[in-house]
Amino acid sequence: MSGSSINEAVKTIFKYASDRERAVYERQLENVEQPDPVLIITPNITWINQHGVPMDAFATNGST
Repeated sequence: MSGSSINEAVKTIFKYASDRERAVYERQLENVEQPDPVLIITPNITWINQHGVPMDAFATNGST
């Protein structure tokens, strides 16, 4: 995983964290030898508001 993709992932996952907090997470991830793949899903809030689908439906749909 390149440094820029780590940076983008950390900013997406921890969007309310400070730059200092995100830097700590980035350093931890950069030291991982073989990271597991991660899928980051960012729901479209406008679509959710229009259709009334709760966020739980995205997190639990089809999971076993």
